[in-house]
Amino acid sequence: MIGFGGRVLKKDGKDPRKYVNSRENTIYHKSDTLYGIYFAKNAIHKQQNVYLVEGYTDVISMHESGVENVVASSGTSLTQGQIRMITKRTQHHGALRRRYGRHQSLHARYRHAARTGT
Repeated sequence: MIGFGGRVLKKDGKDPRKYVNSRENTIYHKSDTLYGIYFAKNAIHKQQNVYLVEGYTDVISMHESGVENVVASSGTSLTQGQIRMITKRTQHHGALRRRYGRHQSLHARYRHAARTGT
């Protein structure tokens, strides 16, 4: 474990945050981390495919459903470092997003980050 991330389940009105995450430190850099990569790496290698999903709970629910080649971008926009982590393991990847998800799809973010290096 290199950091902690969690969702606030009950709001008291004083703290507007939806998520509580570890601060970056000497070993934890959010932009160079893929949530679930440790548990997904063998399945990614075996299947030569990885699915990128939006968040922690998406990774957990996919793993519970038997789909183990799944990672998330740890609550950040997809970065060049995360793309390197994916392409180091496989060139075959897909982005899954919920219909009610964010304004910009993960697939579009992946294309943008790969094209611009940001």
